[in-house]
Amino acid sequence: MFKAVFLFELRFWLRSRLLYSLLLTTTAIMFLSMATEIIRFRAADGGQIRNSPYTIQFCYQYISSFGFLIFASFPIAAASRDHTYQMSEIIFTTSVSRLSWLLGRFAAAGFTALIPLGGISIGILSGSIMPSNDPSQFVAISWPAHLLGLTAIAVPNVLFIATIAFVISLRVPKDVLVYITLATLWFSIDLGSDLLRHHDHTFLAAMLDPFGSVAVSHQTRYWTAAEYRADYFTLTGYLLWNRLFWTVLSALILTLACRRFRFTLRSSRLSTTTVGSSPAYDLIPAARTDTAVPVFPSRTRLRPAVTARNFGNRDSDRGPMPIPGADFYYRRCRNAGAPGTRLQDS
Repeated sequence: MFKAVFLFELRFWLRSRLLYSLLLTTTAIMFLSMATEIIRFRAADGGQIRNSPYTIQFCYQYISSFGFLIFASFPIAAASRDHTYQMSEIIFTTSVSRLSWLLGRFAAAGFTALIPLGGISIGILSGSIMPSNDPSQFVAISWPAHLLGLTAIAVPNVLFIATIAFVISLRVPKDVLVYITLATLWFSIDLGSDLLRHHDHTFLAAMLDPFGSVAVSHQTRYWTAAEYRADYFTLTGYLLWNRLFWTVLSALILTLACRRFRFTLRSSRLSTTTVGSSPAYDLIPAARTDTAVPVFPSRTRLRPAVTARNFGNRDSDRGPMPIPGADFYYRRCRNAGAPGTRLQDS
């Protein structure tokens, strides 16, 4: 069942215009930074070597961290789509299991969020081979830098972004509130990491940074300009502990969310609603009117309005009977002459 949910979600996103728009935008930005002077990523070497290994990894880190709200749109939409389109009543009554639904949606959305980041390597590789480039500003292709930038930087960052966005979206009904929560969380973590770094708590600052920028700065703090042009940072030291910590933390958060998730509808406490405004009434087109009807909570009990005095009066059928079948019961009692009803023939 996980495979079916994953493939369905993946096919859905592969037909999305948003995915290819982001991929094209990322590729165009990196291509222009290599082939023109319009955009220039100036890393620690001053940008003298445009496709240096450090610049490649720096681009992966910069785009994945500052564009996290854009990449979070995939898991947010995956978690809230059923409620947005009012299909949760149907999905939750099918035979799909809870873990298959959650992990299938999450895995497909997280994988889709990685695709636009692939445009970084595509743009760098295509822009580096333009015939108008100055050969003194380019070096040979560093495949380990591309691989480490994708696996050591992009994958853990997207995993953390997708996990937080997916879990919050499961609990918060409005997508705007999810984005506000993510922005607040990112600002708080970044502020705390900067405060710890300025107070000489480098290890704590590196562990608190979910995108690994502090750990990278610590690893390359003594590099010379020649090393920035030729070398790339590796998965060792603070960076290794940072990547392991946030990967394990993301897995724990996702596991806890899966254990607490239930197939329940997002409801609001309203005393009245309009027929057709509730998702349940949307499934019945014939019932859509403009008449306001009461919506009773599940703990409310409807008390019968028919009393003994109503049954004791022969003229009680002149008024409306609030309970279906009460008039039939009244006639049966009158015909049978049941004692205690004061309906016997004189």
